[in-house]
Amino acid sequence: MAVCNYWQMYTDFMMPGDTLRCGLLCLLCACLPAQAQNDTRIEIHADTMRMDINNGSSEYHGDVLIRKGDIELRGDSVSIRKQAERVEQIRVTGKPAHFRQGDAVQAQSEVMLFDVASNMLTLKIRARLQQRDHLVESALIRFDTERQILLAGAGNTPDKNGKRRVNVILNPDPPVENRR
Repeated sequence: MAVCNYWQMYTDFMMPGDTLRCGLLCLLCACLPAQAQNDTRIEIHADTMRMDINNGSSEYHGDVLIRKGDIELRGDSVSIRKQAERVEQIRVTGKPAHFRQGDAVQAQSEVMLFDVASNMLTLKIRARLQQRDHLVESALIRFDTERQILLAGAGNTPDKNGKRRVNVILNPDPPVENRR
């Protein structure tokens, strides 16, 4: 996570009585938290890894765990594609692979694609996403992890039973008198 050492920035940047620089410093520090999630480092833990520095790709195998902020991906194998020194896409496979965003969202499928720049998670093959008390199952689910928007539908890809259906379970909210 981005850390702003305000006092060090102040002493390195300021001159006595310089209100313009003070204003710029305040504006800079106010903008930092907005981009902190995109600048959050990505941690990877695996049994083995292979990296091709020339083309910016890497592969990880064996009980792979990836963390970025409050997002966690787990799978049997992971491939990461980088472009211009930034992680572009993370592909996770498993039987099943798992996704978690804090305590609010849990998902699983055999194949997951996570586009880092757009925060879009695509779940393929036996996809299942649980958000709070609601469950969605389909052969294909797309989930915007930042805006919390979910799209489900198999399209041309059938589910495990050869069907192209979306299954949704919506649990009702508890009665008003029980919400405390």
